[in-house]
Amino acid sequence: MKLTEKINKIFDKIDVLLPVKPINLARKKFMVLFVEGLIKGRSVQFIEVANHMSTSVKTESNLRRIQDFVANYELNYEQIASLLCCFLPTKGQITLAIDRTNWQHGERDINFLVISAYCQGSAIPLWFDLLEDKQGGNSNEAERIAVLRAYLKLLSHRSVALTADREFIGTAWAAPRWVKFLFSSQTDFYIRLRSNTLVEKEGQSRHAIDWLGERTSCLLDGVKVHNHWVSLAIKRQAKPNDEYIIVMTNTFAHSALATYQRRWSIETFFQSIKQRGFRMEDTHLDKVDRLRKLFALVAIAFAVCLHIGRWSDQHVKPVKIKNHGYKANSFFRHGLECWRRALRTLTCEIDLFLDVIAQALNRLCVVQKNSSCRVVWETIVRYSYFME
Repeated sequence: MKLTEKINKIFDKIDVLLPVKPINLARKKFMVLFVEGLIKGRSVQFIEVANHMSTSVKTESNLRRIQDFVANYELNYEQIASLLCCFLPTKGQITLAIDRTNWQHGERDINFLVISAYCQGSAIPLWFDLLEDKQGGNSNEAERIAVLRAYLKLLSHRSVALTADREFIGTAWAAPRWVKFLFSSQTDFYIRLRSNTLVEKEGQSRHAIDWLGERTSCLLDGVKVHNHWVSLAIKRQAKPNDEYIIVMTNTFAHSALATYQRRWSIETFFQSIKQRGFRMEDTHLDKVDRLRKLFALVAIAFAVCLHIGRWSDQHVKPVKIKNHGYKANSFFRHGLECWRRALRTLTCEIDLFLDVIAQALNRLCVVQKNSSCRVVWETIVRYSYFME
């Protein structure tokens, strides 16, 4: 099948460029078939995926292949991250978001810590891991530092900003190593604070919301939060509960709120892989290594659909805009339906979509070999088939 052949060529390039154990041919074919089954069936339930895999064997055989892969295969997440990075915007600053998503499996809470990159209203997941129960669903500072350090290195050829919600700063900055890392990483960050955080300005110390007064918003540059010089943007939400958004940054206050709003893209991704997309929470898996493998395959399926949705909106048929000014469907949902229609009807759209995906993935070859060369990256932007 052309789909398998083209995707295998991409995996071959990844095998050469990364100093890790290559993925064997049978596993490559299986991963392609599994992603295809996910897209066609819109469910992570193994029986549904098996029913929608384009093979000549019986569903029971497909089901056994899925179970064997999830139980026994050691997936390399560096390869997965490099693959997913190919779908990122080719120009501008990359805005990362770090957050958790969770769902209930019986009496157990499943908690994934995810780092994603903003991509036209949605997010491309780059790293994901299951948090152990003993952590109470929260990540520890050593975990965050190790992960962010690795991905800042992976994206070293790009300017990077980090966004995070209140849980990733702690009460009174109870995680000194994490805070020290943020300031020493030379990365722009935009992190939301609690309203009772003490802010020092010109020798006076008040709670953050007290600096707002009767105004709806204010910008504070050159203030201290727990002995660190930062800038703050404070805004009163127009809601009955009168909630506040307080964003701390190591840059300037005027850009804080707009950049922080991009953090919502990771929530859009979480919604897309759950009931609005692949129904991730319907899985019956509960072991850490198996859940993470499934999440990786879902992430690939999501990225492929999002990319085709964006491409189709620009080059084939724009997503319909409703009377209220919002799109009728997200780029992900648009791409998902494009893929499902093409796979169902077996039209020439499949070849076109594969060429678009292959063009995006071909960026990996140049970027991995010349990650420190700005000229090469600009060349990719200039001649990329899919332009931002």
